[in-house]
Amino acid sequence: MRFPVASAFLLAVLPMMAGAAADSLGFNPEKNPEKALGMYIAPENSLIYRMRQPDGSTREFERIYARPGTLASVRGWKGRFAKDAVAVESGPDVKGGRISYLFERGRLVGFSREGSQPVSFDYEAPRPVLPEEQSPILKALVPIPPGTKSAIDREFDRKWKRSRRLRFPYPNPNRSAMLYCEIAVLALAGVLFFVRRRSLRIVCGVVFALAVGCLAWAGSRGAMLGFALALLCFALSRFREICLALRRKRVWIAVAAVIALAVAWLCVQDSHFLSRGFRGRSSWSNKIRLEIAQNAPMMLVDAPGGWTGGGMKIGRSYLDWYQPLHVVALTGSLICDHLTRLASCGWFGRFLYVFGWLLVLMWGAVHLARKRDALPLAMWLAWGVTASFNPLMSDWTLWIAVILASVPLVMVRPWREPKPYAVAIAVSAVLSALVLASLYAAGVARERPEVKVFRDGERTMVKYKNPTIWIVDDGLSLGGVLCWKDVRRYMKNHPHAPGVGCVDSVEDLPGAFRIERLVLAGKAGDDWLKKISADPEARKNLPRAVVFISPPFPPQAVPPPLLKACEVRIVIGEFATWYHSSAYADAPDWVKVVPGMELYIADWMHYALGGE
Repeated sequence: MRFPVASAFLLAVLPMMAGAAADSLGFNPEKNPEKALGMYIAPENSLIYRMRQPDGSTREFERIYARPGTLASVRGWKGRFAKDAVAVESGPDVKGGRISYLFERGRLVGFSREGSQPVSFDYEAPRPVLPEEQSPILKALVPIPPGTKSAIDREFDRKWKRSRRLRFPYPNPNRSAMLYCEIAVLALAGVLFFVRRRSLRIVCGVVFALAVGCLAWAGSRGAMLGFALALLCFALSRFREICLALRRKRVWIAVAAVIALAVAWLCVQDSHFLSRGFRGRSSWSNKIRLEIAQNAPMMLVDAPGGWTGGGMKIGRSYLDWYQPLHVVALTGSLICDHLTRLASCGWFGRFLYVFGWLLVLMWGAVHLARKRDALPLAMWLAWGVTASFNPLMSDWTLWIAVILASVPLVMVRPWREPKPYAVAIAVSAVLSALVLASLYAAGVARERPEVKVFRDGERTMVKYKNPTIWIVDDGLSLGGVLCWKDVRRYMKNHPHAPGVGCVDSVEDLPGAFRIERLVLAGKAGDDWLKKISADPEARKNLPRAVVFISPPFPPQAVPPPLLKACEVRIVIGEFATWYHSSAYADAPDWVKVVPGMELYIADWMHYALGGE
């Protein structure tokens, strides 16, 4: 299914997938965040749609690529969707009999249960207030058993099982491949440099062969490329011996036989080995890495002080502000460990990071030239190349082999012959400056996405560095991972819209200048009300206008003094009012109930900027 159709469907069903206010459902989204989430964006660009039921229990559906227009659930539910409608049906084992739902443009328009008459919903009629014990929908639901794996965990399990890659001892085969690469490098170094006894050399050779076989089975491109560079380092350290050995024809025959056996084994193991079992979607991994590498320099330029929050939050920031709008893939980081580390610190920290890596490589090259010991350089090359393909540096266990291999570098006494080491330091510093200058130039020259972004700590400014409109997202109400993409999409469609500031918490709002309009989503509205109630200083600098989007409280909870001091507006979806409709029965003019919407309001940016 092409993306425009998928996007239209996503916008159509998001209202019925979103969570609702905690006070109305008998569960707490803070304590049960998985229940309150409306959707998961799973790895490999799979979309896991999550339909929230009125009692907070959920049903998950995965889009089936092999059968367009089809949804499936691990609990036996199934569904069909088109551009504006989705029909969902349970399995036969649901308490009370099979049930089905019909949605059109995000509205629930039909409900039926096996053995009963279908129920139609007239949205022109007043919304009835149904106690939970009388609701036929609530009675028919079966809660998800505790301990059920999250959608992303299940997607990872399915992914690795399809690929048939070796995952021992880590759940992720890329990390396992790095471990086998390190073992192979250490074993080969033992044979070439450290072990003298014949029996021990045989043991090291067997370990090397087993590690190489496991490395090939794990199938990590980064680890295999890093291992190839490590072998090149060892070949340079024994270049003369290799040339003498290759003059013997038997050695040539042995080398050719080993290569032929390796190629044959790979073909037998999996004819789609390089695609690792993904068949038609095999290019996703390469495309997403190339896309990140092209856009990451913009992240460096836009955030001179770095993107805060660690790898996971940096990956989310990339999805928010730099990933193309037609792509929805939450990677958890920038995949390349080096890019993630560079994005997380300021320019001085970036210089130190690049300088440190280049220095250790140059130091290892000097050690190889003077001592003919290739182990340090080989290990650091393998580690650095593999980390360019996968996030590995956060796992301390993989650092053990790297530290052991670096012992010869630490034992060197550079003051006895300082010249080569001084040259290594100078060359590393110059190359580091050139690398950062190239990244900066690439970030400036790269064509911007829909809007210019500035990053300062936890604050993201769109269009201007000092906007007067600020939006606080509680992580749920504005579409989850799609929240800030909605800002970009709105700016693209409305190029003359004013600039805005975006934060995830009330505590991150700027205090240095006046905020003219403050937009508070979901629980953030409650946090802000508590803050101004407890802090007299906060009440001295109130914004001119405050917009609450899907707040967890009725209009009566807004303090009367705030109504006099600010232009207050509440925007809430029609579905979210079902359980406390009495609070909205005679809503004042400053309350907007959006028809057909629940917690997530598709056009929330329109209301956030003052639209009616």
